[in-house]
Amino acid sequence: MSAGAVIEQYKRWGNSVELRVFDHLPYQRRLEIARALAVATTSSAEQPLQMLPITPEEVYAKYAGVVALVDGQFGGYVGAMQPLKHGVRTMSEVGSLWVPGEFRRHGIGTSLTKSVSRLIQLDGITPYAFCNPSSKGIFDASGYQERTLRDVPEEAGSLCARCPKLGARVLGVECCDTVMVYEEQHDK
Repeated sequence: MSAGAVIEQYKRWGNSVELRVFDHLPYQRRLEIARALAVATTSSAEQPLQMLPITPEEVYAKYAGVVALVDGQFGGYVGAMQPLKHGVRTMSEVGSLWVPGEFRRHGIGTSLTKSVSRLIQLDGITPYAFCNPSSKGIFDASGYQERTLRDVPEEAGSLCARCPKLGARVLGVECCDTVMVYEEQHDK
């Protein structure tokens, strides 16, 4: 893809929405977005239920990321972790999905999720996700199917140690999120 690669463009509620590859944005724009994500995911008013805080360094370390720009303004982000082997599959966790409040419930989260999932599939990587109640519908609409922890790399569960609901693990629950795997043939 060329620098500043646009994955998709569309109009929604009178606004222009562009989905762009994070790594292809100008450096200053990537820095602004990474900092905005860090602030949003550590602010109690903006942090979605169960979403792990993310640092700018973690945004940059993602295997792939997609950004939504609404009339040029930051309108959302989703990233895919570095791939891991799981049996014969190479898999990558899709997460850190965040859309600012004023742009929620307009399909941006679903568009971002579909785009990053298709993007990493081009590299032969199977996307999966740990979905909290706020994000499960987005992943359902994006072609993901419910699975179990056995269907994803064992290392994927290591983030559970940082989960805000860690107490659930103490009570014997392996994961408080719904494990989902992208199934291309079910993509809507």
